[in-house]
Amino acid sequence: MKSTRLHWITGIIVFVLIAVLNPVRGERIKKMAWPVPPNIQMLRDVIPVLMTPTLPAPRMLPEPEYTGGTVNTVYWYGDSVRTALSSSGHELLFFEVQAAWESTELWGFVNATVDSATFKELPGEILITYKVRYYAKNQGGEFELSEWSPPESSIQDITPPVLWPESGILGVEESGGKRWVLNPNIELRIVASDSLSGKVMQVAVREVSSVVDRITYYSDFIPSTFIDIVVPYNLRSREEIPVILAWWVHDVSLQQSDAQTDTIFWWPSDDELSRLICFPNPFNPHKEISSIQVNAPGVTTAIIFDVFGNRVRTLYKASFDRTFEWDGKNERGDVVANGGYICILKDKKHIYCKIAVLR
Repeated sequence: MKSTRLHWITGIIVFVLIAVLNPVRGERIKKMAWPVPPNIQMLRDVIPVLMTPTLPAPRMLPEPEYTGGTVNTVYWYGDSVRTALSSSGHELLFFEVQAAWESTELWGFVNATVDSATFKELPGEILITYKVRYYAKNQGGEFELSEWSPPESSIQDITPPVLWPESGILGVEESGGKRWVLNPNIELRIVASDSLSGKVMQVAVREVSSVVDRITYYSDFIPSTFIDIVVPYNLRSREEIPVILAWWVHDVSLQQSDAQTDTIFWWPSDDELSRLICFPNPFNPHKEISSIQVNAPGVTTAIIFDVFGNRVRTLYKASFDRTFEWDGKNERGDVVANGGYICILKDKKHIYCKIAVLR
């Protein structure tokens, strides 16, 4: 008898220990997403806790596959609910909305005139399901409850995409400390990635110069966690002026990567050019060097004249180089005066450019 009682007591103790140390699997954590509005709390105090749904379910607006950050605002078709209840003589009291993931339920109550709810501090990298229902009072003064709406789901993408350093403008040449491209049709290599809970969806390119400031978007590719693509871009700025190009990417939740930038100039291709291109123009010899670009093959000598036709300086370059450089000094090494100057190719006097010196 004592042995049976001992086994019975031992069994109870083991059961209690198991229950305490190992909670029942599948038990859900339920918590309020925001404080209950006082007017809704007064109604909840008199509405029965257990009710059988008798009213049709509302509908939520579709959720995107990914939502950026840790906050999400969900919406539903409240007007449709109010119209249907009004025609049947019901009074809409309030909405109840819920966000759920794994073992957690986050829920709250919203006034009858509001058609959205914002959930904060949501976890990332996980599918979250949302649904909504409503409470109403019929003509007889009885409380009624609707079915839950069909669920809508979205993943919180908390990590913005990353633009890799391999990205950049293809075919850039550098001379005189300046970066050049031949003709305005350029190509950008874009290498970017996103977390497993997101996908790179769009490339943005911004062109800024003294005559242009515009952003162009490209999305003609399949969104992916990693992209390595070439994007064509046509410069709208005219030749000879500096162009600042910036590029970045967006992911499917519209989060933005850091931007990369480059400052370039462009000049026409050989068959378009019948003159020199000088930049900067005007230029300050105390701060910068004038780069004189030429596409005439084999040319190695250019001459700087003042407006009176006096020779100021002879410039030289290698035959394969595209650029003459002038530091604003004459043959004696003195910085020239402010004013206008002309650079002419030796033996090709029809190819020239005007240079303004402004100290």
